Amino acid sequence: MSMNNFLSIQNLTFAYPLTTEPLFESVSFQLGPGWTGIVGANGSGKTTLLKLLCGILQPDSGSMTPSLISYYCEQRTETPPQQTSEFITSYDKSGYNIKEQLQIEDNWFDRWESLSHGERKRCQIGTALFLAPDLLALDEPTNHLDSRSRRILVNALGQYRGIGRLVSHD
Repeated sequence: MSMNNFLSIQNLTFAYPLTTEPLFESVSFQLGPGWTGIVGANGSGKTTLLKLLCGILQPDSGSMTPSLISYYCEQRTETPPQQTSEFITSYDKSGYNIKEQLQIEDNWFDRWESLSHGERKRCQIGTALFLAPDLLALDEPTNHLDSRSRRILVNALGQYRGIGRLVSHD
């Protein structure tokens, strides 16, 4: 994680192709360290905002400064994130601590298809934490998690020191 501890969004405008109105128009705000939830009705642009913050989508106009190392953790758990094998096989202090906090077993990457969606979600978020981005965006991180797994997740996310944004209906 670098030393960037804020993100400034200025006059952000975004519209999906073939829409008559922008989803966001001239939106400005600053984001600092810590976790903030993004709340809104289905279809209101919560996931789109996360993808804009992470550079997956590009705004029609406006700016986001400085450029940060970001990671978007999607809702879906069908396939492991690209860096999951690197995370699972890591035995450095950070990787070990994250696996221990999220109760992730060393064979989870090899048996991804047999994991529950809750186990997959914990592993997905563990991979994100292992990569230590400046900005971590979690889309519905508590989907598929029982109350025990939610407590495990909350404790692990409490260790993250970057700019954390999450979308959740919980």
